Amino acid sequence: MSFESRMTRRPIAFEPEHGADYRNLLPGASAAIEDLLEGAAGSSPHIRAMLAKEKDWLAEAISDEPETALQDVLAAFDWDTPNLGDQLRIAKRRISLLAALADLAGVWPLETVTRALTDLADKAVDAALKSLVA
Repeated sequence: MSFESRMTRRPIAFEPEHGADYRNLLPGASAAIEDLLEGAAGSSPHIRAMLAKEKDWLAEAISDEPETALQDVLAAFDWDTPNLGDQLRIAKRRISLLAALADLAGVWPLETVTRALTDLADKAVDAALKSLVA
């Protein structure tokens, strides 16, 4: 099931003036997704920053099942690269954003959010150790 079809709630922006700018972040998004983006961006400067950096990725990530987006990010790791630090930062930002939105929208229960972050940590430590050993 898609991200949107699993949404059970929408956050209300604590600072609506900050969230309103993110309502139209994803062209063609449904009202439910727009509400989610507005509420999340209007309540967290950190989420606002992640949304601004990952809007192109996010459009695809939430158009399908969130588990697919999670696995795609984790599978993209290449520990044998000089850009491992950049890859780790991008993966952290993407999975953090996905988990935050899935949590706020009621798409994932707490256990799944925690599992996603744990999977990221496991993969990051594994990639970093392989890179150092190599």
